[in-house]
Amino acid sequence: MNKKSLVLQDFLFFITTFLIFIISISLVLTYSRKESDDNLVHYSEIVLALYDEENNDYSEVDKTFNESIDIRVTILNGSNGDVIYDNNPNYNQEENRLNEFLNYADKGIYEKYSLTLNEKMFYLVRSDDSNYIRVGILKSEVMEVTNNIALYGSISLILLNVIYFILSYLYFKKNIDTLKEEVIKLDSLVNPQSFIKDFDIQDLKNTMSKSYTLINEQINEVKSEKEKYEFILNNISEGFIVLDLNYNIIQINKYALNIFNKNFNEVYGHNIVYLYNASNLLNNIEKMDKTFKSFKEKIDERIYEFEINKITFNNINLIAILFIDITNEENTEIMKKEFFANASHELKSPLTSIIGYQELIKEGIIKDNNEIKNISEKTLKESIRMKNIVLDMLELSKLESKEVKEIERLNLKEIIEDIISSNEVLIKQKNIKITANLKDFYINSSFEDIQKLLSNIISNAINYNNINGEIELILKDNSFICKDNGIGIKKEDLPRIFERFYRVDKSRSKENSGTGLGLAIVKHICLNYHYKIKVDSKFGLGTTFTIIFK
Repeated sequence: MNKKSLVLQDFLFFITTFLIFIISISLVLTYSRKESDDNLVHYSEIVLALYDEENNDYSEVDKTFNESIDIRVTILNGSNGDVIYDNNPNYNQEENRLNEFLNYADKGIYEKYSLTLNEKMFYLVRSDDSNYIRVGILKSEVMEVTNNIALYGSISLILLNVIYFILSYLYFKKNIDTLKEEVIKLDSLVNPQSFIKDFDIQDLKNTMSKSYTLINEQINEVKSEKEKYEFILNNISEGFIVLDLNYNIIQINKYALNIFNKNFNEVYGHNIVYLYNASNLLNNIEKMDKTFKSFKEKIDERIYEFEINKITFNNINLIAILFIDITNEENTEIMKKEFFANASHELKSPLTSIIGYQELIKEGIIKDNNEIKNISEKTLKESIRMKNIVLDMLELSKLESKEVKEIERLNLKEIIEDIISSNEVLIKQKNIKITANLKDFYINSSFEDIQKLLSNIISNAINYNNINGEIELILKDNSFICKDNGIGIKKEDLPRIFERFYRVDKSRSKENSGTGLGLAIVKHICLNYHYKIKVDSKFGLGTTFTIIFK
């Protein structure tokens, strides 16, 4: 605080206390005046009650008020203006009171100079049939309390302000002396070669300027380190939480906040259970073996692997939690297991048929040439089915490994027409009507991949169509659309049609020698080339595949 601030502070204190003083006097004055008004009304009621107008008897009034020097009571004849009674025997008999009484009768309190007492009075006039009653009190008596408060209050106000000014000055001087000592110490830290003997404002400015520069450098350095730390912490692809030993959150990164859909201010200082129903997490923390614990937990349909460590930082024991999303890895493991199980099942069926047929021939159970020929055809069909499954599995493996293939400039219109031509026999057998609206469209891709992509989609439209069905093929505006009115796909099956070995209609798939891998191959080709694929289908009404090329 400088001198200017001290003066301003003292001035504000004076203004505040002065306003309080003025308001207090106003309130007291208002209260006193109201009390005097109430008293006048009260006295007038007493006079009215005591005065016997019929007998013109005012003896009771005189007994009550004759010794009162503060209260003035006057009873006036309303017809001639003569004073019937006045509790002051020395009242001014020459004064004409009738006009006054007529003007103020029953009209409330009024102020008037008394010729009898030579002082200002507050009066109240009441009419009583043909007479008038006036009561009055000295204004000086009413104002006495207010005047006393004004006098003594003014003295108190002056004393209070003087005391405050002295105390504030002493406090200011004490602070200045303390500040001098601190500035000398600060200067010795900022500039060890310097030593201030006679402190002045310029010394303070110089020292503060040097201190500010030094502190600012330190703050910037700490801020830079903090920003580096937060940048690293918030950009790692794992969740990171630090707890105290009461399991309250003292640090958490953005990855973790996003998982639990919270912001930092919502969770900081709160118990870990505030993030979500973390009872299992708490149980694992409490059951930690020595300093480490690892476990898996599912949160909002995602699987996370947690690692809990007890750490010590600046001699403070803390609990660090690191967790990563392993949903994809877990799903991959599940898919691998399902793949091998399905592959084994798919290969087992044709192998069982082939081995069974061959054993029948070997044991001589079947000897007829026609039957042997029929069995050989079935064996060949199952062998071809096995070969297709193996080839599709190898193709999927190539696609997943993103094996480099020769890229060519291809006209999709020509490839689609070749696919229609190669399926012409089956199209005629099922009497399917194909409407092709194809425009020349060129892309750079592997012929093998594009041929498999389009062939699988068109073949499915043919294989899963009805007799006398219809297929519409459209190639334009950077997209290929294949629309059929076949058996369609149930709503619950749509999310799984791109899974390996998943068949919507298993009986029809076997009739058509399907491997169950066609749409899985389609999905991986689209992923590798960044094509978008959309499927719309209604069960019993047909299916529409749309591919949007890069």
